[in-house]
Amino acid sequence: MKKQKIIPFPVKSKLLTGTSYGELKKHADLIFALYKGKGDKKVCVRSAFFKKQKVFFDHFWKHMFQKPKRQRMGRLKLLLGAIELISKSRNKPSKKINPKKRTEVLYRFYGITNKSKSKFVVQIKQNINTKRLQCISIFPWK
Repeated sequence: MKKQKIIPFPVKSKLLTGTSYGELKKHADLIFALYKGKGDKKVCVRSAFFKKQKVFFDHFWKHMFQKPKRQRMGRLKLLLGAIELISKSRNKPSKKINPKKRTEVLYRFYGITNKSKSKFVVQIKQNINTKRLQCISIFPWK
């Protein structure tokens, strides 16, 4: 089977700035407040690839708090780019069915920032039965 070349989606968003985890968390909370919407209890972004379906971020925080602070800082810096990637990218992601739970599909979207040329990956999990989309993780891509 021939390996497919990955072409990252270019995002115009800058990296979040901050020298401490507290600063980055404040910026992230402000960003999520914008996407919370009126009356919604959960943060979500509409995805261009999934035909404007909502992608929820509630599992994202659970996953983040399992990581050391240094990794959390690196991942939070990529938050704006990840939101732009989810909302605008129509690039085909890599797709993998979870071998432990056959009802879950894991999608990986690849992005790159225009200014700093930072490459990153956004993982989205879809439940096959409910069709619900969850942003699981954002991390640097080497």
